[in-house]
Amino acid sequence: MLHHGQIERADALLNAGNTAAARRIISDVLDADPQNRNALLLMAHIEQRDNNPEKVLEICRNVLALYPDSERVRGDLIVHLAKLKNHDEARTALDMYIRDFPSSTQIKDLKVIVHINRGDIPALKRDLVDLRADRGDNPTLNIIDGYIAEAEGSDAGAFARGVRAVQLEPANSLAHNLAARTAFRLFWLPSAMRHARACLAIDPISPHMRGIRRMSIACIFPPVLLACCALRLAGWMNPNAGPDINLRLIGSVYLIGALGLALENIGIPRIIFYPAVAFSALYLFVETFVVAKREEKQLPDDIELRDY
Repeated sequence: MLHHGQIERADALLNAGNTAAARRIISDVLDADPQNRNALLLMAHIEQRDNNPEKVLEICRNVLALYPDSERVRGDLIVHLAKLKNHDEARTALDMYIRDFPSSTQIKDLKVIVHINRGDIPALKRDLVDLRADRGDNPTLNIIDGYIAEAEGSDAGAFARGVRAVQLEPANSLAHNLAARTAFRLFWLPSAMRHARACLAIDPISPHMRGIRRMSIACIFPPVLLACCALRLAGWMNPNAGPDINLRLIGSVYLIGALGLALENIGIPRIIFYPAVAFSALYLFVETFVVAKREEKQLPDDIELRDY
């Protein structure tokens, strides 16, 4: 196939995170063959990796005009529309795909992509039942199940699904990512650290790893443990502090992680940062406990406190 070797090399470079080199190769291919379907589709993925959504859609629509009956082109368009949150257009394109390719083996997968990006949990649950009937217990389905559990507020359930996916496929970065972030929200820091490190080792260059990288740095700061304990204790001492306690913790520890990463990058010893973190932990503890208590006293008598 013409330019097949160049396209394969560009694909490998893209998967390795070298979008600039992949772009140069694919640009050369398209200069020689402007209507090369595989090169155009790969260029769309390059633009997506470089966060150019308008360019992605422009390429997809151009290649669709060239190859309107291509199952692969139509499927790629649905994936890009879903990831770019063009939900209505993605749903319409999916319906047309099902109509035109009713026997396609990709229909169930495309449904999952559309529904998971739309946040349609009931539809995603139905998709999962269909996929389990075909594929049994596999990493991808456990990760999807974990996303559903996250959306429903069950971090423990999501963590269990992430761990199961890791057991089935130890090198799956999405599985480690799921386990790491849910363990972090549950304050299971050793587990969060272990899965975060595994995730970064498998896929260090993905833009989705930025939050995991900050979190992994945060987990190794001893004062962060103090902050976690202080905030957790404040929550136990005053249950009426509500879910805001978790937002305070997650936001403060992510900030600590980002600052710690910056310090490491410029060679400043982290020990210099410890007093500030310890002070922040103490402040958050006092503020969360004392201020919430004061607000509780100010509530009118006819307001009933409930746990939602």
